[in-house]
Amino acid sequence: MKDGLYLKTRHYIGFLQLGDIKLIIRPKIEKFDLMQLIVYVLNLQKIDLKNTSYNFDNMGFIDLLIIQLEREIRKFWRKGFLKSYELKGKNLSTIRGKLDIRNIVSQGGIRSAQIPCNYYDRSNNNLINQILVSGLKLGIQLTTLQEIRINLIQLYKTLKMSIDPINLNLKNFKKANRMLNRLSRAYEPILNLVFLLWSRNVPNIYGKYEELPLPGFLLDMNKFFEDLLSKFLQESLPDYEVQPQYSFSDMISYNPKYNPKKRQMKRRIFPDIVIFKDSKSFAVLDAKYLVPL
Repeated sequence: MKDGLYLKTRHYIGFLQLGDIKLIIRPKIEKFDLMQLIVYVLNLQKIDLKNTSYNFDNMGFIDLLIIQLEREIRKFWRKGFLKSYELKGKNLSTIRGKLDIRNIVSQGGIRSAQIPCNYYDRSNNNLINQILVSGLKLGIQLTTLQEIRINLIQLYKTLKMSIDPINLNLKNFKKANRMLNRLSRAYEPILNLVFLLWSRNVPNIYGKYEELPLPGFLLDMNKFFEDLLSKFLQESLPDYEVQPQYSFSDMISYNPKYNPKKRQMKRRIFPDIVIFKDSKSFAVLDAKYLVPL
């Protein structure tokens, strides 16, 4: 604009750094109430965030998410992180596991007191824990308060002594979710929280992510409201099947009387929520964070 800056935020909340300008988009819902809804949707542990030493008066919503992340990670740290067997190959003075025959042959036999071995070592340096540590690193970058950043840095430095941080990407999140079993299922909520912080990228309806070109964090409230309603309906309608973003291919078709070329309608439609009863669609719902009156 000629005399200023005009911005339209639509259904996103969070913050963006525009050079020297920091844009903060506050939710219509009180931040503590919104935090409780996120705890419900992600199945996180309920924590009394107000009962801490932090000053919440000037705290942004993103800081509440990061405090929740810190508390969740400390909980797993106290209990002991998930351990898994990791294949290692080293030259050892005592045989452990299996001899690394390929390595022995390539070096022309055993030429020293160190014997090449392949063995499995039980370690907490696995993908799931690596994502948690990387989530801490991301929290350090995103938090707006120095006191939170100091606590995160101290915890991050301690944990990375035994757990390697990795690059957060969609491939690693999917792989970590495939690793979940009855022993590691308790990690699913915190993995979802790290994913929420990471996906400050803007998703489209096809599940693809485009990198946000500006520093900051944006939460799509339409998508969150859809997830909230989906979970509530799944719990409230045990005799029905609730499917978010269900793909319909037969909702729109050509009128046979006016389709001489026998064309097929290829466009697929993705309603926010579809409710099924006895394998038949019972209701099609549209979830919106803001509906104009």
